[in-house]
Amino acid sequence: MAVLAYCIAESAQGGSVPAAGVLGASIHLLRQSGLACLYSEWEEAPALSGAAVRASALAFHRVLQGAFAHGAIIPFRFPTILGTRGDLEAFVREHAAEYSGALARLKDKAQMDVRISFQRRAGATGTGAAYLRARQAERAKLAAAAREFRDAGSEQIEAWRERELADGLRCFLLANRAAVPELRAGFERVRIAPELTARVTGPWPAAEFVSEGPVEERA
Repeated sequence: MAVLAYCIAESAQGGSVPAAGVLGASIHLLRQSGLACLYSEWEEAPALSGAAVRASALAFHRVLQGAFAHGAIIPFRFPTILGTRGDLEAFVREHAAEYSGALARLKDKAQMDVRISFQRRAGATGTGAAYLRARQAERAKLAAAAREFRDAGSEQIEAWRERELADGLRCFLLANRAAVPELRAGFERVRIAPELTARVTGPWPAAEFVSEGPVEERA
């Protein structure tokens, strides 16, 4: 049977399993190597297209948030579909040490996201030096806005990563769950350039920090 994997958690946390997930399928619990893995299964891999993709992604997200409410989890990307339950069991067993270490490190942690983009963008047109200067100016504005958020949460933020997007910058930060209200309060006082807009979301599972790496990482 085709298997859709949701997330990995510590085995002791696995008792809190949502009733249903993507396309209303039952959610099952696989215990392996001291870990708990939430998954659903179908006779055949579900065909996800059009409106079904969005609805299924939202259902997937609800399962993750339900599990995250009870402790640290490592989410799978949507949709991660394996051929059989045995394949999932083998995968978890193979990566058990990595997952166990990440869950221990991320215990009581949460991820917040800050997406910064242009609401009024002059646009970088033309070619050559003028174009490059315009792009550099845009990047400088985005970087300055990101610094404002990072400085505002400097006492709560434990790790920070950034990813450049076509229309802006996405920042990921790691903090203690208990620090999230204070972090949000600090972010509400941030002021950025008028042509920029910023959207703060979370707390989420710390998916961007599963792998250890530099405190700041630019893509």
